[in-house]
Amino acid sequence: MKTWVTIFIAAAVATSAAEEEPRRTGTGPEVLPKEQKGPAGDLPSDELLKELRKKKGLEPKVVKFKPQGYSLAELSQFVGDGERFVMLPKGCVIHCPEGMSERIMAKPQGRMMVWSEFLVANRNWITTREVTMPQVRGEAAIAEADRKSFAAAGKMVIATFRGNPVTVLTPPTLVEKTQ
Repeated sequence: MKTWVTIFIAAAVATSAAEEEPRRTGTGPEVLPKEQKGPAGDLPSDELLKELRKKKGLEPKVVKFKPQGYSLAELSQFVGDGERFVMLPKGCVIHCPEGMSERIMAKPQGRMMVWSEFLVANRNWITTREVTMPQVRGEAAIAEADRKSFAAAGKMVIATFRGNPVTVLTPPTLVEKTQ
């Protein structure tokens, strides 16, 4: 029993002695210089940067700001008959006969209608085509037979996904052929 007590006391003395000695890691505030400046003290001024750019021939180019149209109107297509119109996503018209190109308007004219009401009111010149998700993403093209049937019908064709108009991206192979 005395040996266990002796071992316990020796271990306690050893751990207390180890705790008193400071750790030496080579990092920490004690290793840093006494008068250290903050990171902003090392930065060059605007004048110095301009001089350095001139010496190296790196004059900044002035780039004019080009406003990009990301408003609802710029991302939409207006289709109408002059009295009524509907706002659709840009790129949803997958076929438009030559005689109906004036039905795609640059800006809205007339009274705005809901898509479902507009479609019912204009079934004589507009129709829809349900497309798949790969066709929407531009991963698959609309079949040539379908395109021929669109031309034979003589109606404007709007791409829909689950009954709602949707933008259809052009597959990269078709884009390369047209360029």
